[in-house]
Amino acid sequence: MNPRVAFLALLCVIFLFGCRKKEGDPCEIVKDGECAEGLFCADPAQNGARCHSVAEATKLCTSMPLCKLDGTCTFTPKGFGMCVAGSVDDCKQSRDCKRDGACSLRDDSCVVATAADCKDSEACTKKGLCALGADGKGKSQCVAGPAQVAP
Repeated sequence: MNPRVAFLALLCVIFLFGCRKKEGDPCEIVKDGECAEGLFCADPAQNGARCHSVAEATKLCTSMPLCKLDGTCTFTPKGFGMCVAGSVDDCKQSRDCKRDGACSLRDDSCVVATAADCKDSEACTKKGLCALGADGKGKSQCVAGPAQVAP
């Protein structure tokens, strides 16, 4: 093989596969394909975008204050990558579940969805907001009324 062709082929391989950024390297969220395969450019810790695996980014999400507040403890690479509620467990450990009854998972968010959510919350035990109702925009919430849990 011609040495010049071999050198150009090597440069192409390096360019296509060897120059992508590794775990923890800084990146720009708007540049697609900047990180190595299996990594996503994201800023879940809000301290500068870096290349992360889903598992590593989820660790960062769980360390953020919002995880304990609203259950956004799981990283998703959707969109530009963000922390979301990824499981009912994410929701159940949150302050919003304990305080307001937002213990059910719907569309990557913790929400009030059942009468049981209300019954088990501080909204019920401290304020008497024990029934499932809706606000003026149709969003479920705990409202005044007796705790009624379906069998």
